[in-house]
Amino acid sequence: MHKLTLYTLLALLTLLSSCSGKKHAQKEEVVIPQGMFDLQFGDLFLKGCEQRMKGNLIEAIKLFEECKRYYPNEPALQYELAMVHQLLGHKKEALDYAKKAVAADSNNEWYLQLLAACYGLNGQHAQATKVKEQLVQKWPARTDLREDLAEHYISLNQRDKALTIYKQLQNEFGPKESIMMNQIKLLAELNRFNEAEDALKLLVKNNPNELQYLSYLAAFYEDRLAYDKAKAVYEQLLQRDPENVVALLAMHDYYLALSQTAQAESYLEKVFACKDLDQNIAMQILSTYVGQAHSGNTHAAELGLKLAEQYAKAQPQSAIGHGIKGDLYSISGKKEEAADAYARAAAHETRDFRVWENLLSADNDTRRFDSLIVHGVRATELFPTHTVFYLYLGSGLVQKKRYKEAIEALETGKSYISGNNETKFEFYRLLGDAYNYQKQYASSDLAFDDALKIQPDNTYILNNYAYYLALRGEKLALAERLSKHSLQLQPNEANFLDTYAWVLYKSGKFLEAEEYISKAAAKSPSPAVLEHWGDILFKLNNKEAAVAKWKAAKVAGNKSEALEKKINEQKLPE
Repeated sequence: MHKLTLYTLLALLTLLSSCSGKKHAQKEEVVIPQGMFDLQFGDLFLKGCEQRMKGNLIEAIKLFEECKRYYPNEPALQYELAMVHQLLGHKKEALDYAKKAVAADSNNEWYLQLLAACYGLNGQHAQATKVKEQLVQKWPARTDLREDLAEHYISLNQRDKALTIYKQLQNEFGPKESIMMNQIKLLAELNRFNEAEDALKLLVKNNPNELQYLSYLAAFYEDRLAYDKAKAVYEQLLQRDPENVVALLAMHDYYLALSQTAQAESYLEKVFACKDLDQNIAMQILSTYVGQAHSGNTHAAELGLKLAEQYAKAQPQSAIGHGIKGDLYSISGKKEEAADAYARAAAHETRDFRVWENLLSADNDTRRFDSLIVHGVRATELFPTHTVFYLYLGSGLVQKKRYKEAIEALETGKSYISGNNETKFEFYRLLGDAYNYQKQYASSDLAFDDALKIQPDNTYILNNYAYYLALRGEKLALAERLSKHSLQLQPNEANFLDTYAWVLYKSGKFLEAEEYISKAAAKSPSPAVLEHWGDILFKLNNKEAAVAKWKAAKVAGNKSEALEKKINEQKLPE
């Protein structure tokens, strides 16, 4: 047998100490296997421990099996083999090795703990119980072992035995919270409610500065439907802690159950004035009022607005209060107020994209296009792959005639779309307009073509695409077909009648053009329609009537230099 040097032995002991399984709060005694003083055995054993800790369980078993050649009855070896087989789910093998470890050393706590666990895995609960009882008998001063045995009894539905342990611990160590709460729970399960109540009162009495015990007592009364007793405890709790959210909500529920709505709501208002009100609770409650407001409950809308305002004051850095205000204003049709509320919410929110989506929608609805652009840029910075924000930004830029920037935003946003045809359509629609005004006509036409592939009956695209082509004098057959289709869908729309007349005019079909422009004027004699009518009449050699229509267009509000020139020169420009 080889002897180890002092330094090698110290190193081995250090490694071995890390091979233990379950840890305990008390200092664990390192048990050195007899074979550790044999170099071959020690090397294999430590390598097995190392492989087990790395999760290489099959390799660990191979190494431990090799150890058997040297010391087959070594209890530490049996323990390690039991542990590895347990981890692999080999229940029978794990139990066999655990039994051997305990048979060799029945005073080792870890061997006994593993044996109890292995009995449990094999469904032999009576034997597992005996081992746990043996642990308590060997170390009666260890409260953790006694509590563990109590939990084991509970799992086996032996509540009376568990209760006996908890009472013994209480008598020895006083009303410790973990022990008392387990005891109270057991008493309630055993329908020994008077004892449970007394135990809770004792916990409150012995811990006067721990207000949560008052909450436990009140909740106990609520569970027993003793609402008046619960109310008295909550009132006592509120005297000590006026902003106790649990107590305030309980009082709200108490008065609501009695149909004393005003009193109940007064407590709810106090809840939302609390600075430490949890955001999830606030959101859950406020959302119910938003839902009721959607259903037309005006009182719920008013109360929800009041609560949201209180929450916004109590927690000004939270987006929730302002966001809910925005929702409620929006439901009631107060779009300007909704936009303001959403703006304040977004100022405190950088993670929830829904807040920003509501803000951009409100900016768009109120035609605050400058704000829409500012907020849209910020939204795309915060959520760079969220397509709808580019759509809103592009729309605002188009409205402000910043077409080059609009194209850049819309093309970027379009690249993030995946399979949503409705969203694609909106991008194509805006791109068609933006490219047209940038005089990038090929790109404009392509965008409109793509839009019509998705919605072939969209009258906005049909009309605008046709009108742009007519203005350019290009693809007039296509323009006529598009415009005619829009009229088939909406035959009485003045704008569509005007476009169709203008397409016919550009195609040289002046008589037909005059027929449709007169219909458009009958529906809506706008300055543009009247000017177009004059142009058509001039082409029909009715100069006097043409000048009269041009003058009528000027009176209606058309102040363009081109129209003034037509009137003065009494002819169309060359």
